[in-house]
Amino acid sequence: MQLGRTGKFTLTTTTIIIIGLLVFAGYLFWKSNHFTLTISTNTTNPDLTTNPAPGSHSYSAGTIVTVRAIDESQTLMIYWVLDSITHYGNTIDVQMNGNHTLTCYFEGLGAG
Repeated sequence: MQLGRTGKFTLTTTTIIIIGLLVFAGYLFWKSNHFTLTISTNTTNPDLTTNPAPGSHSYSAGTIVTVRAIDESQTLMIYWVLDSITHYGNTIDVQMNGNHTLTCYFEGLGAG
């Protein structure tokens, strides 16, 4: 079925289907090579946050993301939980080899 003609190019249903499949294949390739890191904290205190900020972030496969706890109120940052595994320290490196969930836990006077 011929849908339109511009100069020497004829747009057909088959052409539209092929273009659509190529766009979809490109999306699937991009999606399979990117993973999501979801970061959160156990508080709503704006002085207690992370860098990158809490939220969902997309990274290329294999990227190592360094996440740092930011404590403007001198509250004690206690630990991280990455995919149900506890880690200690002010920073954590996350290798993006899949989707990950990371929570930063603060305790002290300003954490409430």
